[in-house]
Amino acid sequence: MNIVNATNASHTTPSLTASANGALYQARVYLPEKSVISSIATLTIGTAPAITAQITPSSVITNVGANVTFTVTANGSPAPTFQWRRNNTNVNGATLTLLTLNNVQFTNQGTYTVVISNSVGSVTSAPATLQVIVTPYSFGGATKGGGGFGASFPTDAGRAYVVEYKNFLTNSTWTLLTNVVGTGSPATISDPGATGPERYYKITTTFP
Repeated sequence: MNIVNATNASHTTPSLTASANGALYQARVYLPEKSVISSIATLTIGTAPAITAQITPSSVITNVGANVTFTVTANGSPAPTFQWRRNNTNVNGATLTLLTLNNVQFTNQGTYTVVISNSVGSVTSAPATLQVIVTPYSFGGATKGGGGFGASFPTDAGRAYVVEYKNFLTNSTWTLLTNVVGTGSPATISDPGATGPERYYKITTTFP
């Protein structure tokens, strides 16, 4: 079927709908001595990505060292690509429909989304959250002498700890001794001012 007024070397279609997908086009070129027909071109109409199942699970609370997998399902044409993000920053190499985090640490905690894209458009999933519970801790390896008090406690990598003390339990306030950023190994503290008969300590961190 001839297209009305389509008599130039190029042709721009009007606004297309999905029903035009698969339409076939040919051009006939008229020369003085003859006419020739081009090969067939097939029109393919893409569709923007659509999420058919949001990230599951949508919330995870787990311990340090656990393995966590998030999964999302989407379609589109051409087939879409996936980029997982944590706290709005791309997760390196995370370009599949699932995201697996092995041996999670406090530094993996955050809000996860996935951006799904193709040449037609993109869509961002609803967020899923990962919370990593504090590793249980207590002071160990305590020493007391003329040089004061020393001790150690286990830490999670990237987690912030506040160590405070007071000289008597009846005191209403605590005094800051030090701030510690965990490395995943035990942290050692030293309090050269602990020369009296008693001093009490506490460790505070965010939960989870």
